[in-house]
Amino acid sequence: MDIASLSAPTTTLEVINPATGELIGIQIDLYAPTAEEVKAVANKARSKAMRTRNPISPDQQDRLGTDILVASIASWTWAKGLTFKGEAPDNSDDFKRLVVTAPEGHFIVKQINEAYQDEAAFMKR
Repeated sequence: MDIASLSAPTTTLEVINPATGELIGIQIDLYAPTAEEVKAVANKARSKAMRTRNPISPDQQDRLGTDILVASIASWTWAKGLTFKGEAPDNSDDFKRLVVTAPEGHFIVKQINEAYQDEAAFMKR
């Protein structure tokens, strides 16, 4: 068996309401942390910092974290009728950024971070 074949490029997260434990109708397909789509964002920021020879500021670190989080969302599907702050969901980076940076989206970010801690989620069964 080729051990490399055990890795899965994505996993699907079913977002739950933390207060009730019920599914809320959002499915998020996440890239593995090692996916090129995710690594490219981090590498771009590191390259820029190296070129300017300036350390990354805390604000830049926050933006980089958000950029990596947005890049990690391959796509998401929202059930019919769901909105976020009155906006209809889509798969644009702008909408993803709106959700993950808003205080109201904190529980989604937390669940994404928890999914990334689950190594088995990115392995084939």
